[in-house]
Amino acid sequence: MPLSDLRPHLDALEQVLAEERRALDHLDLGALDACRDKKLRLDERLRSALATIAGAPAPGEKAAIVARLEGLRTEARRNQLRLEAVYAAIKGLRAALGGADTTGLYGPPRATRRTGPPPLFASVVE
Repeated sequence: MPLSDLRPHLDALEQVLAEERRALDHLDLGALDACRDKKLRLDERLRSALATIAGAPAPGEKAAIVARLEGLRTEARRNQLRLEAVYAAIKGLRAALGGADTTGLYGPPRATRRTGPPPLFASVVE
């Protein structure tokens, strides 16, 4: 499989990140959950696709894919930062309104949340 066969997967990831951005704009938690599930499935597909790449890619082809991955990673980070800001605002608002203990309201701290390998689209260009 040539490296260029990754493009459909990257196109799909780009589309999911755009959906996630729109879900963040509207604070649509159902859509955010759906985007998370789509990203996990895409990560599996990307890993499988990478495992079937034969031989060294052409220099221009590799550079184009790496540039695309960097752009996708930037968009994913932007969405993640917005998501964390939304969660922090909701947590603060809930605490201000009800005085309730909001510790652990949104799951474990970010560093301990992940199970398994990091998402491929976040780790390839590091």
